[in-house]
Order: sequence, then C-alpha cells, then structure tokens
Amino acid sequence: MKNIDARKYQLIQEILKLNDEYTISRIENELHNIKDNEDFWKAVQPIKKDITLEQMIKEQNYKPLERTAFFEEVDALNIEEPIEELLAMLNK
Repeated sequence: MKNIDARKYQLIQEILKLNDEYTISRIENELHNIKDNEDFWKAVQPIKKDITLEQMIKEQNYKPLERTAFFEEVDALNIEEPIEELLAMLNK
C-alpha cells in the first residue's frame, strides 16, 4: 500500500506543476471515465460466482419470443412513420 500512496503523491505533484487548462480538463475527463467504467463493471458483476448461461435461463424460466408472434405484435402497432422519424423522436 505504501507504494501506491507514493505513486498517488507523485501524480499530485505532477498535476500541481501543470498550468494548462486544456490538460487539466483532459485529466478530469479521464478520471470521470475511469470512475464511470469502474461503476459499470461493479454493477454488472454476477451475483453468483459459478453459474452458466443455461442455469440462468432455467432459474429465470426464460421463454424466448417466437418470431411469428413478434412480427404479429409489430404489425398490430400499425406504425406508419419512417424509421428515420422514429429514431429522431428518441433524441428529443
């Protein structure tokens, strides 16, 4: 642990020497990206250490949607807008 503390201190010293707003902003952004990535991987870790996909499917009683049933439901929606317009709606 002492080694990591020394490395952190060294990084702090290097950052303190910087006078460039752009570089500081890049470091801030990178730290945010690292933190977000760590948070993501903590969230997606499996609850059980040793489980297969087949076991998960069985435990969750997963039943895939039949292709014909899916397209019947899509047809029932009666969507008339072009795909480009529908996608643009998602960004509003």
